[in-house]
Amino acid sequence: MRDTTNIPSATPGVRRLPRSDPRLRLAASEGDRPLDEVLARRAVEEENRRAAGPSISPTDLRHALAERASAALEGGRAALLRAERRRWLIDDAARRGLSPFEANLVIAIVQDAARRGEDPRSGATIGRLGAVPPRAGAPVGERWFWVRVWLASAALAALLLNAMIGWVTAV
Repeated sequence: MRDTTNIPSATPGVRRLPRSDPRLRLAASEGDRPLDEVLARRAVEEENRRAAGPSISPTDLRHALAERASAALEGGRAALLRAERRRWLIDDAARRGLSPFEANLVIAIVQDAARRGEDPRSGATIGRLGAVPPRAGAPVGERWFWVRVWLASAALAALLLNAMIGWVTAV
């Protein structure tokens, strides 16, 4: 049997076995312990994330922005986002109550997930959105929305009343 300890490997600490003998299989050795610990730790973290489930509801603004950002990504795993599309996403998020910093953070989380090869809509990615603080209250645009609707309705009612008075007095 050949000695395989000096065969170069792409991963340090992992021995590469020759492919000529099908009975040989790769088995962990003492030198691989740190890698095993890392993999075990990752498995525990992933299981904890799955057990916790997504902490953000699908109606949450951060989740909605993440969905829109995911749909806007181009280039597959490169996860490119055009400047005008990014500006539109940030402006839309600002109108809904997120600061530009928070919107950029959500976009960065989605891009990072896509570049890692993860699904940007996965539970792990959505769970990372918890790092972005939820919006505190309604933005200024939403606060005054109903006031503007009421003023527009009052102006329309006054215009219609004026037209009806003019029509009745003209007869």
